[in-house]
Amino acid sequence: MNREIMKRDLFARIKTTYQSLSRSEEKVGEYILNNAQEVMSMSLAEVAAQSKVSDATALRFSRSLGYQGWLELKVALIRSEERRVGKEGRS
Repeated sequence: MNREIMKRDLFARIKTTYQSLSRSEEKVGEYILNNAQEVMSMSLAEVAAQSKVSDATALRFSRSLGYQGWLELKVALIRSEERRVGKEGRS
């Protein structure tokens, strides 16, 4: 995957940084990967609760991926999911 696409794609960022995350941050990543559609409408606190981590850990997760905060991660999630669904629709 080229570097520019990875910068824009949340799923690629999670997969490429997974091994450098703490176990608690991994839980957030796993939850997002497995529940992307639902996460698009969830708050940081809701994702943290479902991932069984603290709000601070969910925020730290977004920063570990290179985002400034949760909102920037959510925007990337929505864009990544739209691209993924668009590709599936064209198949």
